[in-house]
Amino acid sequence: MATANVTNRKLADVSVDNLFASFAEDVPVAMEIDNAEDVDDVTDEIVPKRKKHRDQLESLKERDPEFYEYLKENDGELLQFSGSEDSGDSSVEENEDESESDGEKGGYDGDKEPEEPIGRKQTVTMVLIKQWECENPSLDLFLKLRGAFRAAVRQSESTEDNKSSWRIESSEVHNRIVLLCLSRMRDVIGSLSPTSKKGPQWSRLRVRVRSYLTDVLTLLTQSVSVPVLRHLLAMTSYSSEFPGLSRVLLNRLVRVWATSDDDLIQLLSFLSINRLLRKLNSTKFTEAMAKSMYLRLVRESRFVSVNSLQRLIFLQRSLVEIFLLDNQVSYHFSFTYIRQLAIHLRNAMTVSRKENLQAVCNWQFLRCLQFFGVLLGNSGRDLDALICPLVQVTTGTIELSSGPRFYPLRFHCVRLLNRLGRDTGTFIPSAQFVLHCLEQTDFNTRAQKASAQPINFEVIVKFSSGQLVERGFYEGVMDQIYELLLDYFYTESHRISFPELIILPIIRIKKFLKKCKVANFCKPLKQLVDKLNENGLFISERRSKVAFGIDDTVAIERWETETKAEGTPLSSFYSRFRDSKYRDNTQTDRRKLAGEELMEEFPEVGSDDADYVIERKKKVRSRDNKLKKKVKETSRLGSKEDAVNDTGMEPDAELSDFCLSSDGD
Repeated sequence: MATANVTNRKLADVSVDNLFASFAEDVPVAMEIDNAEDVDDVTDEIVPKRKKHRDQLESLKERDPEFYEYLKENDGELLQFSGSEDSGDSSVEENEDESESDGEKGGYDGDKEPEEPIGRKQTVTMVLIKQWECENPSLDLFLKLRGAFRAAVRQSESTEDNKSSWRIESSEVHNRIVLLCLSRMRDVIGSLSPTSKKGPQWSRLRVRVRSYLTDVLTLLTQSVSVPVLRHLLAMTSYSSEFPGLSRVLLNRLVRVWATSDDDLIQLLSFLSINRLLRKLNSTKFTEAMAKSMYLRLVRESRFVSVNSLQRLIFLQRSLVEIFLLDNQVSYHFSFTYIRQLAIHLRNAMTVSRKENLQAVCNWQFLRCLQFFGVLLGNSGRDLDALICPLVQVTTGTIELSSGPRFYPLRFHCVRLLNRLGRDTGTFIPSAQFVLHCLEQTDFNTRAQKASAQPINFEVIVKFSSGQLVERGFYEGVMDQIYELLLDYFYTESHRISFPELIILPIIRIKKFLKKCKVANFCKPLKQLVDKLNENGLFISERRSKVAFGIDDTVAIERWETETKAEGTPLSSFYSRFRDSKYRDNTQTDRRKLAGEELMEEFPEVGSDDADYVIERKKKVRSRDNKLKKKVKETSRLGSKEDAVNDTGMEPDAELSDFCLSSDGD
């Protein structure tokens, strides 16, 4: 046998292969690794016990005393065993096994949670809470607060599941102990734990802190409130020490961030997500949260109304902050999802089906475009390669929906392009899409009916059939054309090529002015033409003094930067226009809140004449009821085209518009 041959020869004459072959029979476990099917089972088998290892070395002493002496001289610690070492190692192994079993039973990070002594439960009273409020931070106070907090959070559980040594008997005590922990526990833990989160002091406290954070997470599941979120925000530095717990916490915070209607709760949940991701500093966590939050934004953007608009804007801007945490993650996801939008657009353009058109002309598609527009505009130069694909998808969306009914969607896309060009410094010619509306719509047509109220373009992506014949349609479209053209030319007002840029748009606007006979529509466009000519003359006079040529791009960029900083006539006019519009919107909102619109309708009535106002209200209500009755009678006769409901929309069109584009608010 190989063992006998090795024993009869000197150690120097034994090769390495023969030496390992001689131990193959004494260590049979090593031979089973090649045939092992489960890596975890093999890992458990190849860890030998100390007693077995000692027996193997004793047999080695009998079989090959020369090699045994060699080990004794060069690695004597390998041959030294004592009872204390055996017991110490076995205890370490037992602790590791217990820790792993605890992690499998439900622990977030595999730490063994210390169990409280089972015995007679102590009752938490108001007197005891007042003592804790005045007590200095200590480990004893931390353990008491943690135990009482666990009893309060798990009060609804059965006695067997609730292993806390404290008992809560009233709702008043429950609320008081929860508020006490949320207000004091951060300072108590901070006084006990080191700043670096390392060393034996933190090791002793680590498991207890994780247990407390688990209870706070349970409380967040039970009730979402401002104090709980404030506490989680303050405890972010400790939550980041437990990746498993952080993963569950982030998922729940994302749900709160996306679904809550309270502004403060939304803000606190976002701040907690942002700070926790910064503390973790992990690409894996950032990728998971960026994807989850983006899908939440798309899901919440299905319907848009006046009440939900500000919440969706906050979701969009806060998601941009999450994407900007990691430029690589941001580029990867932006490329993937912009490509997905392009695929939807291609399907809609190549296959003329209703479902393909609906997949593009809706709020979710538009919100995605707006999100990536804001993201690229705030990312510096890291995502500039994606500007061209986004512009192509946006212009393709405009060309796909070229009819008057989809003017709101077109205006949203043009506003996106204007903002993207302004934020990134990229020239994007978007005026042509606005001038197309000016030429396609006959503004000389007399409206068939008056509008009940002005159209809010911020909450619609398409017009209904009834809105296309209202007076508000023509007025609203003209206001949007004027505003978007002014916004576009303001963005380009500092360009050295501005005089040449405005030639064709001015020709098209003047052509429209010759055809249009409505003074209210001609007046704003004439003013716009005058301002464009004034700004063009300003740029021409300024550039006539330069000494560089058109091929000196560095000098041109410097000149444009200086011109933009000093200001132009068009930029000054645009600033006054924006201030005036903001002031008008603010006054309108205040009048709605104060109920002053009714008094404006009847200016001859004083604010004290309440009886007359009530009488006029009844008359208006009676008139509306008669109109509704007439609509029902007309629809009963089968004249669907003449049947118009009180919203100015066809009965069937109103429902379809809400389902497809969320026009209603």
